[in-house]
Parts: sequence; C-alpha cells; structure tokens
Amino acid sequence: MSSVSAQNMINTAQLFEQMTESGYAFSEQLLQTAAAPFSEKTLPLWGIEHAAKLARTSSATIRRIEAAGKLPPPARNELNRRVYDLEAVNRIRAQVGTLFQRPIGSRPIRVISANLKGGTGKTTTAVHLAQYLALRGLRVLLVDTDPQGSTTNSFGLLPDIHVSETETLAPALIESNLEHALELARKAIRKTYWHQLDLIASQLNMVSVDGELTLKSGADKIHRLRDLLDELEANYDVVVVDVPPALGLLSINAIVAADYLLVPMVPNMPDIASSIQYFSILSTIADHMSLAGMNILITRYETGPHTDAAASLIKAIYGVNVLNNVMLSTRELSKSAHDLRSIYEIDKPHGSRETYLRALNSMNAVNDEIFCKIQQIWDQQALLASESPAEVNHG
Repeated sequence: MSSVSAQNMINTAQLFEQMTESGYAFSEQLLQTAAAPFSEKTLPLWGIEHAAKLARTSSATIRRIEAAGKLPPPARNELNRRVYDLEAVNRIRAQVGTLFQRPIGSRPIRVISANLKGGTGKTTTAVHLAQYLALRGLRVLLVDTDPQGSTTNSFGLLPDIHVSETETLAPALIESNLEHALELARKAIRKTYWHQLDLIASQLNMVSVDGELTLKSGADKIHRLRDLLDELEANYDVVVVDVPPALGLLSINAIVAADYLLVPMVPNMPDIASSIQYFSILSTIADHMSLAGMNILITRYETGPHTDAAASLIKAIYGVNVLNNVMLSTRELSKSAHDLRSIYEIDKPHGSRETYLRALNSMNAVNDEIFCKIQQIWDQQALLASESPAEVNHG
C-alpha cells in the first residue's frame, strides 16, 4: 500500500483536466498570434516575376494574355502592382501549356513519410513535400494519421478544438462496411488555403484505431487504409501520408498502402541503430507491401564532424537508397515551425535573407529529388501501360 495518505493525494483527474484546459487556451492564443493579421491562414501573394517563374513563362507573356482577356484581371497590392496567388498561377499555367499532367497510363502515387522514432522530421517532410507538389501544380491529398496532429496543426487547425472525431480517418478505418467507410472518409476531406491541396486532419481519437483494428480479422486489419485510398486517390496526383512514430496497426496500414516509402532519419548513432531495428521489423510485413520506391532522407542536418560522420555512415550502410540531398537544420526552419508556418509560407524571413534562402534552397532540393523519384515511377507505369493498352488508366 502506498505510504501517501488519502488526505494528501491529489485529485488526478482534476489536475489533468486543468492542465488540458490551460494547454488548449494557450494553443488557441498561439494560433491567433501566428495567424495575425489574418482571420485565417493564407499564402503570401507573389509579384508578376515570381508568378512567371512558377508558371515557367515570362512576365511579358502574362501581361499579353491578360490584355487579351484570356485571364481575369490580376489582383493589385497597396502599391497597385500585380499580385498572384497559387490559383492564379495555375490559371496562367493552363494558358501557356505548363499545367502539370501525369503521363498517360500512370496513376496517383502514395508517398508515406514514416519512422519508428519521433523527432526525425517526418511531419516536416510530409508537410513541405505536399506543399511543394502543390506549388508545382499537382493535385495533392495530405493525410494526417498521427494522433498528435502536428500536420493538422501546421494548417492552422487545433486537433480536438477545430477537428471533431468524425472529421478524421478514425471512423472510416474501424467501420466494418467498406462502402460506408468510404463515405466517412470522403466527408473527412477538407479544402485548405493551398490551391489543389486537400487535407484529412487528425486528432486524439486516432489513438483508439490500433486497438479497434486489432479486433478485426484477416487482412482487413492491415489493408483498410489501402482500400480507402484506392477510391480516394482518383481526384489527386499524389497522396502524402504522415504516420505516427510507432509501428502499430495504424502505421502498418499506411506502410502497406505505400507506393513510395520515405524514411526521414537524423544523422546520429541512436537513430541509425533504431533504423536497423525498423527495417528488420518492416521485413516481416514485406509480403503485404507493393513498393515502387523507397528512400532514406537525412534530416536535421547540421554541418560538423559528428554529423558528417553519421551521415557518411548512413550512406555507407544504405547506399543508393539514401537521397543525395539533405534537409538542413536551420534557424529559419525552426522559427517557421514555431510560428505554425512552413518555409513555403513565409513572406518575410525571420533572420537574414541569406539564411532564409539557404533553408529554402535546401528544402527545394530535397523535394525536387523526391519529385524526380515520383516521376520515374510514373514513367515506368506509363511504359507498362503502353505495352498493355487494355490496362491504360488516363488518371
């Protein structure tokens, strides 16, 4: 029996309820501060030169097609200069012929960002990849399956405050009837302030999914997410899934559903040791996987002898499976995360422009390399489809 008397025992339920309420109040205040002066999160507007660069055309061409009435009149800032959002850039792309189109015969790609350990940057990887692809003009669905809801939080939504239990994938994952489950999953998809980037949010109720899936029988317990994505992906080019830092049935569902598995890894010895265990565990479910690609992404990279040595060791162990580019750990990236913004949502750098550009260029290099891997998979699919015309899927 505990030596603590009943009179001295704290009211545990009341304590944690108060702490929860205080935490939510702070989170709400943080969100309001981070979103100011906007009532909701928005993307920065770009000038005509930046818009032309994104659309892979010239500012003169944009002015010409606007003058011809082929585009709506552009928005103007306080200096009466043309400004463009992502939707406007995509309209320009459609006019000049640079709007993204998947190869005929290819199908949507599911990219799963997963690791057994927390703190590896998997959420940062998933969010920035999804946004980068949207910037390139792709149609993207970002799925948050982590009960912590960090991906959800990145889009200005507070789990358990702005996201109800029915607005996550949890009901669809545990629903026995697949047709009903698909209805629930479709209802969970929400538009974001990013054009062509939709989100399925997460909140604490995702914690219960592992237990509920355990009660299911047969392959359904590890194939449910795959079965849902088979239907949901039709309106998208890429589905990006952020996975909990664990290897329960929820994470296994995501990994089994993957076309392309992306494993963020911090260059240090504990993470390298953990990765060996992680891949060993994945080998036991390999028969259920149909991967078209897999890569390790070195994250939180800081130049220094210890980090350099660990990164070299990762490349020595895993060879060509390691991406060439690394995600730098920069003050700009950490500050943007603190402000609930990605590096792609910053309109004014927190520090020097040089530091900002270093972080941005690093992120772009990583995501461009991943995009190239995705395009290689599409090219292979298109080639196979051309050899089997009856199976061509025009996406």
